[in-house]
Amino acid sequence: MATSAQTKDKLREEIATLRAQLAEAIATLDAIRSGEVDALVVTGSQGAQIYTLKDADRPYRVLIEEMRQGALTVDSSGIILFANRRLSELLRTPHEKLLGTALRDFVPDEARPSYDSLLRAGLAGNAEGEISLRSESGDIPVHIAVNALPLDHGIAGVLVTDLTAQRRHQAERVQLLSEHTARITAEQADRRKDEFIATLAHELRNPLAPIRNALELMRLGKTGSAAIEDTRALIERQLKLLVRLVDDLLDVARINTGKFELRRERAELTAIVNSAVEMSRPRIEADRHALSISLPSHALWLDADPARLVQMLSNLLDNAAKYTKPGGSIRVAVEQDAGKAVVSVTDTGIGIPADMLDRVFDMFAQVDQSLERSHGGLGIGLTLVRRLVELHGGNIEAQSAGLGMGSRFSVHLPLVEAPREPAAREIARRRNLMCKRSAVNAAGNGGRRQRRRSSDSWNAAAAYGT
Repeated sequence: MATSAQTKDKLREEIATLRAQLAEAIATLDAIRSGEVDALVVTGSQGAQIYTLKDADRPYRVLIEEMRQGALTVDSSGIILFANRRLSELLRTPHEKLLGTALRDFVPDEARPSYDSLLRAGLAGNAEGEISLRSESGDIPVHIAVNALPLDHGIAGVLVTDLTAQRRHQAERVQLLSEHTARITAEQADRRKDEFIATLAHELRNPLAPIRNALELMRLGKTGSAAIEDTRALIERQLKLLVRLVDDLLDVARINTGKFELRRERAELTAIVNSAVEMSRPRIEADRHALSISLPSHALWLDADPARLVQMLSNLLDNAAKYTKPGGSIRVAVEQDAGKAVVSVTDTGIGIPADMLDRVFDMFAQVDQSLERSHGGLGIGLTLVRRLVELHGGNIEAQSAGLGMGSRFSVHLPLVEAPREPAAREIARRRNLMCKRSAVNAAGNGGRRQRRRSSDSWNAAAAYGT
């Protein structure tokens, strides 16, 4: 009886075990059907074995194979363990040759340091950057993203994106933008040239009309001896306007064609400033402007063409007088700053809009065309000023708080050492001569003083080179 009871208990235990195993098998089948399981771990006499279910990873493989990016896995040495079809197409290399090859072998020599840094950073976490990969058809710009995979073997996943089309589109956009900008610039230049030609015709007609009328009066004999002198003076003034107009045009043309030459010598800046002021004084006084001059107590020496610097500063002063309402203020200051001389001309005139500060020195540029026309001018004065300054190794900048706030033009010129004593004495003698000539001009009678001042001042500046 005892033996029979033991047998029944054993059978019950075996049945319970079988039922538990059957329940586990049913649960496993349900998990497989629902897609929760793609592999099985079977423990037997030979230990645990992993069995991958057929087609369980097929959706993932299809996804990777159909990607537009190259996808691969690499070990810690950069050896390719897996690669999709897109990478093979990108590198124009058969798939079987990719596996077991270092991705670095496809990187140009000059890009390998960048690739090595990307791989190290990616194996430690994640990294991305742009490099080139080499294929049979040439170098390919790519974006590479490297991410460490959560495995115990130091494996990283790599995504390679071809940037060829993107770079081509960017180049096309840049080209289109460049062409558009060039077209707008050309149209603006053409418009400025048309305006310039119209202004030139106006400026040439202004002095020619009085000359023609004066000659007609002389031809008809309707002028007495005193009137003839006034007529001659009128013709002389108008001819000077024409000569200066043509000289400015020729100077700009010579500079643009590289045919402009400077007659450099050691020149003292104060004398140049004084000569320029004397040349522009008639116009400044005609508009009743208050002129103030601040000069340094010591001499500042330049390696320069004195006559051209006088021309440059005189243009700035004329510009200040022209664009300042009668009764305004003009200030000329000379300073020394970090081995350079700084000459500034400040006025209380119409000012310069912010969008014109960078373009005010451009050829034919005019802040206010109606004002330019009413006062005369071709819009080349500041262009000539900048070119003359640059030929002397300097630079010029315009400053203004806006319309109606006046403006300031600052010229920076490199300084040189003072000449030796004999040369310095000779230059000082010429400077005294210039000042005496200016004093004679100031003491002369009204009409003749106005007629002769410009040429005398220019000759005084030119006296440096005689």
